[in-house]
Amino acid sequence: MSMELLQALADAEMPLEIVNPAVHEELKILHAAGHIICSFPPTGTIQPAQVHMVTALGHKALSGRVGALHEKARRSGQEQVGRERKGTLDPC
Repeated sequence: MSMELLQALADAEMPLEIVNPAVHEELKILHAAGHIICSFPPTGTIQPAQVHMVTALGHKALSGRVGALHEKARRSGQEQVGRERKGTLDPC
């Protein structure tokens, strides 16, 4: 889920306030990993966390994720082509 949140943050306009305390835990993970710059409300208060930016490291993590997804799709396509050539592709 954190990578999906990181992608959503990368697509959002900054600064961004996050009110949901459940999301604050994920923000803390991304912040600790150096993927975002974020400020948090004092513990025990119900105030929004403020995301200031997605860092270069965060963008790099996302680009690596996209690259991995493209590679997975490429390999999946090659496997499908191989099955078609062998006649083992299940017709729908």
